Amino acid sequence: MDREHEREAWLDGVKPHLWKFVARSYREYASLASDCAELLSQRRAFESALAAGLPQAATASIPAYCSACHAYRLLSYDHLYAQGDQVNWRERLVCPVCQLNNRLRLSFHLFEGLNCAPEDQVYLTEAVTSLAALMRERHPGVMTSEYLGPAFSPGQLDRRGLRHEDVTKLSFPDETFQCVMTFDVLEHVPDYKAALAEFCRILRPGGTLMLSAPFVVSSPDTIERARIGQSGEIEHLLPPEYHGDPVTPDAGILCFHHFGWDLLQALTTAGFRDASAELFWSVGFGYVGQEQLAIMATK
Repeated sequence: MDREHEREAWLDGVKPHLWKFVARSYREYASLASDCAELLSQRRAFESALAAGLPQAATASIPAYCSACHAYRLLSYDHLYAQGDQVNWRERLVCPVCQLNNRLRLSFHLFEGLNCAPEDQVYLTEAVTSLAALMRERHPGVMTSEYLGPAFSPGQLDRRGLRHEDVTKLSFPDETFQCVMTFDVLEHVPDYKAALAEFCRILRPGGTLMLSAPFVVSSPDTIERARIGQSGEIEHLLPPEYHGDPVTPDAGILCFHHFGWDLLQALTTAGFRDASAELFWSVGFGYVGQEQLAIMATK
C-alpha cells in the first residue's frame, strides 16, 4: 500500500494492508529473499531514512494502526537499545496507550487471530509487562508467570503474588492450555530444547505455541553464545550479551542463543506436528525494521 492509500486508510478508519510470508525452512526463506530482493531493499531504505531523520536523544513518531488498541495511534521511536544512530525497531514503535512495542503489538495481533474462546486456558511466560496486563484484561483464561530464581519452586508465589515457573520444569498438568505464548524468553534458557518439550506437553492436541526470540534469518543454524559447563559454570563462547529483565530492571539477563532455522526442526523433535516462521511488514500497522518474525507451532 502506498503512502497516499495509507493516509486514506487513516482518514477512513480502515485497517491497513499486512504483508505476510510463511517459511518452514532456510531454503524457503532464501528463495523469498532472492525473489523479493528489490522490495526488501526498498524497505531497508525506507527504514534508514526514518532513522537518519532522528537526532540523537530525540523522539519521533509515525502514525499507524495499533492492533492491540484497535485504533490509530502515533507510535514513538528513538535510539534506545540501539548502537550509534540506529533504531532498534523491534523494541521501539511504542503505542502511547497500551504501551506495547513493535514485536508485542504483532504478538497480540496474532493471538487475537487465533480466536481463542474466553474459556480457553492460555499460558504467557511473563507477568509484570504491559502485554501481561493487557492479556489479563482481555482474556480471563490467561495464566502468567515469571522466572524468580532458583530459590523458588515451580508454581510458588512470591510476596507480590507473582507465580514462579521454570520453563524447563513447568508445574502444569499435561494438556492444560489451548495456547502457549513466550516472547523473548527462550534465548535466556540454556536448555531451550527442554523448554520446547515442556510447552508441547502442557498444550492440548491442536493447541498453538507462539514464540519470538532473537532470530538470525540468514543463519540455518542456531548460534550458541554461552552454555553451562560440566561443573555448572557459565562458559562464554561469544562476548556476553545481556538483555533487560522486567522483574529486576536494574540487572540484565544473559543471552545464550541467537536462533537460526534449525529451531523449527527442534520444535518438530519436541513433538509439534507443524512449525513455521511467519514474517510480517507493514507501515500501516507499524511493523517495520526488517520483517517482524513470529514462530508458530501446532501440537
